[in-house]
Amino acid sequence: MSNKLEKVGGVITALYFLIVVVFISLRVDLSEPLTLSDLGSFLSGAFGPVAFLWLVLVFVQQCRALKVGSDALILQTEELRHSVEQQTIIAQAATEISKSAIEANEINEAEMEWRLKANFKVVKEPENYEVFPGVIGTKLTYKNEGNDASDVKIIFTPMIKGAPFFLGEIRRGESKTYPFSTTVYGPADMEIRYTGVDGEERSEFYTYTVSPAPYDVTFQRKPPVRP
Repeated sequence: MSNKLEKVGGVITALYFLIVVVFISLRVDLSEPLTLSDLGSFLSGAFGPVAFLWLVLVFVQQCRALKVGSDALILQTEELRHSVEQQTIIAQAATEISKSAIEANEINEAEMEWRLKANFKVVKEPENYEVFPGVIGTKLTYKNEGNDASDVKIIFTPMIKGAPFFLGEIRRGESKTYPFSTTVYGPADMEIRYTGVDGEERSEFYTYTVSPAPYDVTFQRKPPVRP
């Protein structure tokens, strides 16, 4: 019970008993002895209101304590909700940061891979000719626009005469020209296989088509070149 209610209860109780004492001294004849029954009735009547008063005060105090506890529980619930929301935001931020870090790492790895690679550009001579009946010929220039490449080898599928072509080393900015002739008129594949500056073997792939009349050879690189 709070000090305020205790003080109020104490003052009321003291005043009440003072009034009871004054009343007894003025109205009760103490010359005659009281029976136990009369004494019990007197004490019950005298102390009953005091007991009821304190019962009410205790009830009021319990109601206040219950309200305080309820408010504290509501406050704790709100704090818990805010804490969960903050943890959710922190977890989402951590996930985004981790995702960004992974993406940045993948970009860095892709960029590093790109820097290690050669990058060949196949240029065909503008003129095509018939080497033998049914055999189309031209010249292909393999220009390296990427990093240095060694052990460069040109592989054709299906295989053509003289293939594979071994071009050796083609450094950055250098190019090599090699004669090309084929009897394959439909779509076919060409692979440029080489060893990079890091010692890893890599390949670039092309599709080419030969037209019999007029004679023409077209090359198309297969994507992707750069991630």
